[in-house]
Amino acid sequence: RLGPVVIGITGSYGKTSVKHILAHILAAAAPTLATPGSVNTPMGVTRIIRERLEPRHKYFIVEMGAYGLGSIARLCDLAPPQHAIITAIGPAHLERFGSLATTALAKAELAKAATGTVVLPRALLEHAPFAQLYKSEPSRFVILDAPEVTQEKDGLTVCIDDEKLHAPLYGLHHGANVALAYTLARALGLDPALIKETLRSVPQIEHRLAVTTYPTGAVLIDDAYNANPAGMRAALDLLDFLADGHKRRVLVTPGVVELGAEHGPVHADLGAYAAQKADVIIAVAARRIPSFVQAAQAAQVLEVQRFSEAQAWLAAHTGPRDVILIANDLPDILEG
Repeated sequence: RLGPVVIGITGSYGKTSVKHILAHILAAAAPTLATPGSVNTPMGVTRIIRERLEPRHKYFIVEMGAYGLGSIARLCDLAPPQHAIITAIGPAHLERFGSLATTALAKAELAKAATGTVVLPRALLEHAPFAQLYKSEPSRFVILDAPEVTQEKDGLTVCIDDEKLHAPLYGLHHGANVALAYTLARALGLDPALIKETLRSVPQIEHRLAVTTYPTGAVLIDDAYNANPAGMRAALDLLDFLADGHKRRVLVTPGVVELGAEHGPVHADLGAYAAQKADVIIAVAARRIPSFVQAAQAAQVLEVQRFSEAQAWLAAHTGPRDVILIANDLPDILEG
């Protein structure tokens, strides 16, 4: 008979990363299963339950994606959550939801369904659905203030609850992800010393600010699965940090998708920021992000249509004195 402790995770961004970190922590204490990759739909979750969930699993972590109002409620019917983490509310997928108010309402379905602890960043209380839920049942909620986060060459140091945590991850925004996972693990009763020690060995998160070496010898920051403006700014900060004033900073990006009416203004803002943090910017499918290209002109901007063209340029023009950031990826239909 299956009866794991079910932990639901949702948010505009950060949910896959928090799931990855929390699964690593909980697996050190008891058998744990998490939905893999970005599997977060009823069909995907059903398949994982049928094929992978076993009686030995004490914890089952379910990433929950929202494609409109009711999406997360249906997932909660499928895998009723005892505990929950909501990572953030932001402009990712605005084309899908139409407004941040609707986004918040959709994500709050998880907080409403959870029967135990719900961990929220304090910023979420600015959104009416979360403020109302917290007011009605404050004892169920753990409200997390923004942690103090420092990026070092070997990873992040995160200060929370008088504890100093270290994780070999890159990108200041992952500090909040670490703090959310740590807080839920504490709520589940795990020993703080075990959590701290386990965080020291958390693997990098594939395609989410994973730092490796490019075939040319350049440092590569692989952030291909990033899909939101805040995450892109964090990636640019990391590019600048790892270059350390001594290496050339190369950005490859197609911009961000699903921004709706905010597409132009957000890309103008990102382009201006990118010009401060990168020396060479390769804009993929540049015709769909004209405001980004225009705002980035303080850097050297190269326009290409496909990622294959960008890869050819990197192979011919980069070496050990470069740091490369690949920020976001595009479906083939948007490259064409």
